[in-house]
Amino acid sequence: MTENGNTENTKAKKSVLRRITGIIGYALIFIIAALLIVVISFKANNRTVFIFGKAAVWVLTPSMEPDIPAQSYILVSKVDPKTVEEGDIIMFRSKELNGANNTHEVVRIEGDHELFYTKGKANPVEDAYPTEAKDVVAIYEKNLPVLTAIGRFIMSRIGIVASLTIIFIIVMIIYMPDIIRATRKKSKELEQKRQAKIEELVQQEVERLKRESAQPSEEEEPAQEEPKEKEPEINTENDNSQKEN
Repeated sequence: MTENGNTENTKAKKSVLRRITGIIGYALIFIIAALLIVVISFKANNRTVFIFGKAAVWVLTPSMEPDIPAQSYILVSKVDPKTVEEGDIIMFRSKELNGANNTHEVVRIEGDHELFYTKGKANPVEDAYPTEAKDVVAIYEKNLPVLTAIGRFIMSRIGIVASLTIIFIIVMIIYMPDIIRATRKKSKELEQKRQAKIEELVQQEVERLKRESAQPSEEEEPAQEEPKEKEPEINTENDNSQKEN
């Protein structure tokens, strides 16, 4: 009774451990997949995703250096164009980039915050076209060095290989026990079928031998009866002649 109880407790602990491992594995896969999605979607600046009014944006070019390094993430938040002032760094839909988002500093404002003239800090001249209020998307808040390091790593060849390797290892950790159990079960079933087949063949051979032993052999000839000895014939004529004499 004690051994059965210990076995059940061990199985229960293993089951709980597998569930915990599975949850952690799925969480890690979700986080890595989410980071990849964030990197890919944020890299396309014209498809910025805002969460609670804020977004991480990938800045590709060095036009805003040294404030914003090339190939880095920055945090931006949605803004009312009427609150934008000269010297602010804004993200806007650029006519020069066919509507793609761009992030530059505001150098002049015309009208009642109707037109915004922008310039990259590292660029020698202003942008070719002013930005209308309706095209102002967000305002710059700060750089994101940690996300930048992660993004640069994931987008590198080594990072892509490492991410895929990590996902593969996690999947193997989650599913390897099930794969091993299924393999053992399959092997056991095959062994049982093989053993059953052997027993069937042995039984068939035994039955065949029994049938052969029950039938007389064709090579054996039936036993011949021994010839009976002929009784000596009595010569009655000689006996009669002797009597007459």
